[in-house]
Amino acid sequence: MEKPLRPKIPKSVLQFMWLSFILQVAAIGLLHQYRVRLGDDHFGFGWEMGRIGRSIALGQGFSNPYGGNTGPSAWEPPLYPYFMGGVFKLFGIYSYASAWVLLTFNSLLASLTCIPIYWIAHRTFGERNARWSA
Repeated sequence: MEKPLRPKIPKSVLQFMWLSFILQVAAIGLLHQYRVRLGDDHFGFGWEMGRIGRSIALGQGFSNPYGGNTGPSAWEPPLYPYFMGGVFKLFGIYSYASAWVLLTFNSLLASLTCIPIYWIAHRTFGERNARWSA
């Protein structure tokens, strides 16, 4: 009999997913991951995506991510830079509040990877290994 492609996710896996999220957000605060150096014009704040997000928040779209009039960029795909641009618009460009929102969102997405990891491991290795993998 073939294993189901998407078995029901056990409660323990969901609990570990939330624990992972809570620990990641706690690490943001404890390790001060939201602090960046000012000397490099905030380049460490999101790197390339942060530059494009800043340009979007300033109303320039994908143009001028380097500062000045550098023209359009195809540096990154559009979804996440537009999300960053929206966060920058709401919470300030390169602000601590923006850093917290973006890092918390990234932590949520990282925690959600427990679900496909569980499904893949369940299909490949069985229930016990799937729980340990997730």
